Amino acid sequence: MANFNHKIWRWGFCGVSAVALVSIICFNNADTVKWLGMVMMIATLVTGIWRFRDLLKRMNPVLLMLTLITAMGGISTAYALSGKFALQGFLYLMVALCTSVLLTLIPEKTTPGRFVATTLAAAAALIGLRSLDHVSTRLISAPALSFLNRFTTVFEGVAGVEEQVRLTSILNMPNVFAGCAGLGVLLSLGLAMSATEKAERRFDLVLLYINSIGFFLAFSM
Repeated sequence: MANFNHKIWRWGFCGVSAVALVSIICFNNADTVKWLGMVMMIATLVTGIWRFRDLLKRMNPVLLMLTLITAMGGISTAYALSGKFALQGFLYLMVALCTSVLLTLIPEKTTPGRFVATTLAAAAALIGLRSLDHVSTRLISAPALSFLNRFTTVFEGVAGVEEQVRLTSILNMPNVFAGCAGLGVLLSLGLAMSATEKAERRFDLVLLYINSIGFFLAFSM
């Protein structure tokens, strides 16, 4: 029973994290990046203070490099000629850093590295699923875009395809979507090959199937 509850907690928390990550990606645009940045900085500050010891233990070269790049971006806003555009670029970096820190700190009852990889693969699959649905039934994408359009105008002109040739997805950029789907393929493939439980492997294979279809159609003519 305890093992079953642990699995429910793990998959449920991973699903919520994937949805939250996709939401962060969608709101990380020119219209909403200011308030998103404030929310993310507050959440990261609170979580970082609460789990400071874990932050020191889990600090790695990649996270450290991202922190240094973000700090350099913040310093550059003091003398940049572009003004508010430099500040906006810094906020994009800040949101990316905060997201990375939260993904590193939040998991407690599962392997941190595998949790982050599963969350990223699931997020890529969600983006792919919504993108594929946007050029077909729109059962998923229509409500999602209707919700997003209440806060930003970025998604009002999303067509889903580029001149009826390439799939652009809700990200509205075919190359970005292809990179996102490709990352999802690599992560879900690695997770499926290293899974130790049948249920876990099946879940990873579903993610691999969705990400593979999105990656294939991103280059389909």
